[in-house]
Amino acid sequence: MREKVIGIIGTPDAVKHKYIKHLKFFINPTFKEIVSDSKISSLDGIIILEYSDNLLWKIVEEDVPILLEIPFAKTLRREVALLEELVNKDVDVLLPLISRHHPKLVKLRSFILQGLLGKLASIHLSMNVAKG
Repeated sequence: MREKVIGIIGTPDAVKHKYIKHLKFFINPTFKEIVSDSKISSLDGIIILEYSDNLLWKIVEEDVPILLEIPFAKTLRREVALLEELVNKDVDVLLPLISRHHPKLVKLRSFILQGLLGKLASIHLSMNVAKG
């Protein structure tokens, strides 16, 4: 079986290392830093930590599965518009923490920022996969 190669776009090291750690545990891929002129078609998937409109559509053209870290647009409205475009093109895309705009989570975050609650101790994540 061929070794999996996952591309990574962006530089937030803390986030990057989180993905690398988890993916190495599950599938132990090789990771490749991606720049605008990188060959994308040979990748098994790509993690976008820093959004680039040009690179996103290049990846879509190459039909490579995408994990798109949020936020990837300045407004929720723009995020929704981009997601609608991706869905209409039948792109395989995974979004972590898609409920970040949920009113209860927004309120909870405000309590933490105001100092009304202590530091965050843990986060429970679950994943739902849907195919249009």
